[in-house]
Amino acid sequence: MAGKAVILCFCVLALFFVKSFAITVDEAKNLAKIFSEPCKDKHRVSNELIEGVNKGDFPDNRSLKCYANCMLELTQTVARGRINYRMSLAQIDLFMPEEMKEPARMTLEACRGSMKGFKDHCEASYNYVQCMYKVNRKYFFFP
Repeated sequence: MAGKAVILCFCVLALFFVKSFAITVDEAKNLAKIFSEPCKDKHRVSNELIEGVNKGDFPDNRSLKCYANCMLELTQTVARGRINYRMSLAQIDLFMPEEMKEPARMTLEACRGSMKGFKDHCEASYNYVQCMYKVNRKYFFFP
């Protein structure tokens, strides 16, 4: 799985360096969906559960919580149950559409402490996802 993620990262980076214009919101969502496949397969999360999260439905579902953790770790925005603040900022600058950058930075700052106090990484990541939804519903997207 790690090998596929590295190859995918190189392909994505190549795409961004070749393009002479900023990524759109739809392109960002499609990119996130591509990244989600390994975690979907690993944690057997249905599209219905994922769509529910995008609507603010956060069921107490262990697979969904671990899927959230998997996604955040795969993108390296979370490591060992903690937000990787510098990597998150770097990814906002590299991969977010221009209109989403400032709201994403504000959301990151507002949710910076949302993973503290959790021993379980899946629980911590799920709490972080819930915080992002509460703080920034307009641009929230859970792939």
